[in-house]
Amino acid sequence: MTARRDFWLAATAGALATLAAVVGSPEAPRAPAPRSVSAIELAGWIRDRRAGLQVLDLRDSAAYAAGHVPTAVLARGESSGRTDGVLVLYADSDARALTAARTRPGALVLRGGADAWDRELLNAELRADSGSPPAARAVDARVAALSRYFGGVPRAASRTATGSSLIMPDSGDAALVRARIRSRGC
Repeated sequence: MTARRDFWLAATAGALATLAAVVGSPEAPRAPAPRSVSAIELAGWIRDRRAGLQVLDLRDSAAYAAGHVPTAVLARGESSGRTDGVLVLYADSDARALTAARTRPGALVLRGGADAWDRELLNAELRADSGSPPAARAVDARVAALSRYFGGVPRAASRTATGSSLIMPDSGDAALVRARIRSRGC
């Protein structure tokens, strides 16, 4: 009798194992990763005064005071940020912004955070030249216009003998120029 019982137990266990493999893990499905937005796209939304746009700075108050994305408000706890309209979050790291965005359905993350705002917009490197395709020149023209709108200083890249690009060096102290650009961009 025990042999028969052991057979049925083994058969039942095998059937359940097969069913578990087919059905999958009992874990709850993960929420989709938050979408992101580039600094250039966000700059266009701010300039065009996109309806319902709210930008939330997740950094500390000292970093916010040193320079922030225009129209951004400093986050004040978990309840910061409204749920209607478009909410864009940014921090010093994408990981922090992504974690916060998971608790706010529909929130977007500024790809690259505050550094991307400085690098891609305020200190934009324009790569197109007169020999570039018209589409590349149009992109550079848009980036340059947005950069200047927010007080940035777009720069043309120079080409080395190998064809790689270099950013033209700033005149004067680079840290002072960066600080001046940050204060104009806010």
